[in-house]
Amino acid sequence: MNSLRFLARIAAMAAMFFANSFAYAAFHTWKVNEIYSNADGSVQFIEMKESAGANGQNALPGHAITCTGPLGTTTFNFPSNLPSTSTSNRVFIIGTSNLTSIPGGLTPDYVFTNSGPFLSLVGGGFINFAGGFDTVTYTNLPTDGSGAMIRSGANLIVVTTNSPVNFRGGSNSIVPLRFLSTARNGNNFVVTFATATGTNGTAGPNYALQTTNALGGTNWSTLTNLTGDGAVRTITNSINTTSNQFFRLRSP
Repeated sequence: MNSLRFLARIAAMAAMFFANSFAYAAFHTWKVNEIYSNADGSVQFIEMKESAGANGQNALPGHAITCTGPLGTTTFNFPSNLPSTSTSNRVFIIGTSNLTSIPGGLTPDYVFTNSGPFLSLVGGGFINFAGGFDTVTYTNLPTDGSGAMIRSGANLIVVTTNSPVNFRGGSNSIVPLRFLSTARNGNNFVVTFATATGTNGTAGPNYALQTTNALGGTNWSTLTNLTGDGAVRTITNSINTTSNQFFRLRSP
């Protein structure tokens, strides 16, 4: 009888141990893998990567990620589980809501809920995941719209091209909407600009080069439409030599 009670007690302790191990293993192997911001912080993302080859790391509710900088601390509380327990070596994205619609963006798995920039843009920041299961400090976060910072060991290092990947396996690279160069060549205006692809290399957004004779007006005419493919495009258009002429690039 005593032997049976002893075995029952051992079984109960083992069950408690495995239950606690499962609870501990349900979220703690995620690490900050990449961070990105544009110049004003209106477009940002944090990419998290599962770092131990472990499944079952999808139970994120009840945990938070914070960023502390010179202006204070921002906090994001995870509202729901990731959609699958198949988490080994996968990544997910927390991003601003507009990440879905900008050129080169993709749909984030979670959307930041704070009213201003989550990542500190002034003087760097300290990111803390789930009360210290991962922490990393950064300085000199690129804000040129292209660069980002990626994980290298215990640190984040600057890279020239961002590369967000979401939990569903969608990947892309945000391309800022701007002219790379402008020049007059005789009676022609020559512009170059980089274009973005769609998710996983599919066709990108539409780009429209437009012109008007008066800034502040609404009468913009489209000179050229093209589909983004990840390449740098050069467009040449004749100039109206009898009046002012202004150009802009729009997408979509």
